[in-house]
Amino acid sequence: MKRIVGSSVVAALAVLAWQPAATRAEPPKAEIGEWGIDATGLSKAVRPGDDFYRYVNEGWLKTAKNFVVIMKDGRIYKNTLGAIP
Repeated sequence: MKRIVGSSVVAALAVLAWQPAATRAEPPKAEIGEWGIDATGLSKAVRPGDDFYRYVNEGWLKTAKNFVVIMKDGRIYKNTLGAIP
């Protein structure tokens, strides 16, 4: 029984492998858009080793309104007027 099932699987795979290329569906080509790191929001005033959160988020912190972020070490960043705390 196992031999019959195995032979059937091999035969089916052989038929699929010998199909003409025109009848097989081509996979869609991958499109790569813009990617990378957007450095426009990085802080020029804070060094990454001193306060990494503020270093990478200062651009967002300047423009975001009404937010509160509580860090694990107890530091609190809050903003209600759109200015850096």
